[in-house]
Amino acid sequence: MIGSRLKEERERLGMSQPAFAELAGAKKRALINWEKGETSPTAEALSRLHGYGLDVNYVITGVREQGAKVNMEVSKYAPLASVADIAVDSAKTALLAIHEIRDLQGREVAFPEDLNLILKAIRVVADAKITGAFTPEHLRAVFAAAKERS
Repeated sequence: MIGSRLKEERERLGMSQPAFAELAGAKKRALINWEKGETSPTAEALSRLHGYGLDVNYVITGVREQGAKVNMEVSKYAPLASVADIAVDSAKTALLAIHEIRDLQGREVAFPEDLNLILKAIRVVADAKITGAFTPEHLRAVFAAAKERS
């Protein structure tokens, strides 16, 4: 029962499993096991998630907190955590790709000369991640676009 209510709360907050697990300080596999009811989250994980709007009382007892203010001010911003994760991860991936190309060319990444290339690469990776279509082919496309511009 705790697992299904935890999943319900994650979905109410508009969070993906990876983002929710990260906020809990856990691995995605641990969250999957929690949601399946195979294991239970620690008090520390629940406390962390409460800070992002999780109704801990509901998860544990099945009874919603009275007053209907279950950290709603914070929880309405919780989906931004997923967006921020995608943005940071996309930027890292794009910058690594560009650095690898520049290393092959025997030069450093130059700012601001490479800024447009970096922004384009970040957009390509972020779009692919948001649509769930990020694959090695997308990374190759980032490399190809960077090579064309260099």
